[in-house]
Amino acid sequence: MLFFRVDGNAEIGSGHVMRCLTIAIELREMGEECIFVTADKTTQGMLEEKRFGTICLHSTWNNLEKEIDDVSGLLQKYKPRAMLIDSYFAPPEYFKKLNNFTKLIYIDDLQEHIENCDMVINYMIECDKDSYRKLYQKDRTKLLLGTEYSPLRSEFKGIKPKEIKKVAKNVLITTGGTDSLNISSKILKRFCNDERFRDLNFVVVVGPLNPNLAELQSLATSNVTLRIAPNKISELMVWGDIVISAGGTTLHELCACGVPTICFSFADNQIACTKVMHNRKIMISVGDLRTLKEETLDNMAENLWQLAQDRSLRANFSKKMRGLTDGSGTHLIALEMLNLIAT
Repeated sequence: MLFFRVDGNAEIGSGHVMRCLTIAIELREMGEECIFVTADKTTQGMLEEKRFGTICLHSTWNNLEKEIDDVSGLLQKYKPRAMLIDSYFAPPEYFKKLNNFTKLIYIDDLQEHIENCDMVINYMIECDKDSYRKLYQKDRTKLLLGTEYSPLRSEFKGIKPKEIKKVAKNVLITTGGTDSLNISSKILKRFCNDERFRDLNFVVVVGPLNPNLAELQSLATSNVTLRIAPNKISELMVWGDIVISAGGTTLHELCACGVPTICFSFADNQIACTKVMHNRKIMISVGDLRTLKEETLDNMAENLWQLAQDRSLRANFSKKMRGLTDGSGTHLIALEMLNLIAT
């Protein structure tokens, strides 16, 4: 048995839960039972839909220090062989005490030194492997670093690369599981008022925790379609000739598909990734949208128009994207986790 300690809600989104689900599904296929431990019941339906057991702590998602005793009791009762923690709010004391009861695995997007941890995973493109190794040179911690460990869903493993068409017609917009800033609506309004895009088809992915569904539905037209929590996102990605996407693991999924992408950030942990993607000319980044300005939307529109018109530009982006990941990262993570608990 393995535990996953993770939360998702309208404020932090569902990305942490989704990547943990991906790893848990892979482990289940290898014969391991996985149980999710959460602060509240916000994501309970999402997890149980995938047939995973859940334990609700009735705690506070951004103050894990207060739940240490409760989680310690759970570890002693259920005796999981390891617990994967995916939260920015676990203090050093959390790891120090819980590591007495089981092996701990941490998904780290921020390149921090986590003591009393058996395995650290950082699959982000901006991950500085040499700096990590210096941080952990005196620790026993196993490090899984780099985009080869991107925890992508099984549908992306061995996926056929996107065919780059002469003329781009289809645009996919995805802003994460919650989109608390209602960015999808703002992008749609800007694009739909631009005569250059009247012949384009837009599909907007609406996440399971999105609070803006009513407004998005009011923007649907003959060439604007909403897809609410689609089961197989890879099919939509490959359908798109161009994608507008928030940062996070979604960008790695798009790389596996090779679909030219305009990306942006609206959380601190997305900024570095989108910058590196832009600087390495893997994607186009329009920056941080938390202070969304009209000129930023204009910049996004200009880049969309340029990509739509220039097949060679799209083909070049696609080639660089496909060199980033082959979609097998989840399997590699699962194997390393099994090796860890076997020792």
